[in-house]
Amino acid sequence: MSGSAVRPYRPEDEPDVRQLIEADRLPGQPCCTPQKLAAARSGRVPVADWTVPARPQTRVLTDAEDCPCGIIAYLAWTDVHTGLVCRVHAREDPPALRALLGHALAALKDCRQVDAFVDAPPGPLGPGGLPRTRRRATHDALLQSGFTGRRQGCYLHCALPAEPPPAKLVADVLPCEFPRATG
Repeated sequence: MSGSAVRPYRPEDEPDVRQLIEADRLPGQPCCTPQKLAAARSGRVPVADWTVPARPQTRVLTDAEDCPCGIIAYLAWTDVHTGLVCRVHAREDPPALRALLGHALAALKDCRQVDAFVDAPPGPLGPGGLPRTRRRATHDALLQSGFTGRRQGCYLHCALPAEPPPAKLVADVLPCEFPRATG
């Protein structure tokens, strides 16, 4: 996207960010209020039973006038080298979604595993997971960025080498010289 940049979220971005989240809101999902946005940004992200050591990093994609046109939140666990894309909103605009996901993957480059939209309990901004039927452009952008698209409640980033690793011997199978016991 020409003239765009990804930068940290700033307090003055809040009205535009709420509009981005509202544009992607699912039917029946609660509206994004300033309080819910603040809770999502400052609180811990509920991911199954994992303990999150730090707040998510929130970044906005801006246009040439520095107006937010996309937002992404991600975090990393340094002890297990795992990253997580918590949420991404860009009014289902494919180039904006790809730019945001590319930024997050670059920031999470030291992680051996990167998940996205892990099926989690509802947080301040609504349910976890990503419904493909309502967020098709986001789903497609995740696939184009290297995540899997299998139905498993989350997306896993697969950075695989071009050639598979050589097979490893894991067990020796030898004939038994003792007859089986009969009884």
